[in-house]
Amino acid sequence: MGDLGVLMAIGLFDIQEGSFVNPNYEITSPAFDNITIQLDNRYYPGKEIVIETKNNSEENVYIQSVI
Repeated sequence: MGDLGVLMAIGLFDIQEGSFVNPNYEITSPAFDNITIQLDNRYYPGKEIVIETKNNSEENVYIQSVI
């Protein structure tokens, strides 16, 4: 699985297909119930992104909220 496949599996879609220095991502339905991304301390000290789903299934694919 390439980098774009991994991003899509965790619920992120690079709308510029990895071709820009500062990419823009859309949030999509992830393949996993819980994902934690540790951000690089040089740019985002002590921070992480947590993606969590509730009732994730083929029928429940719509994002209800982002906090």
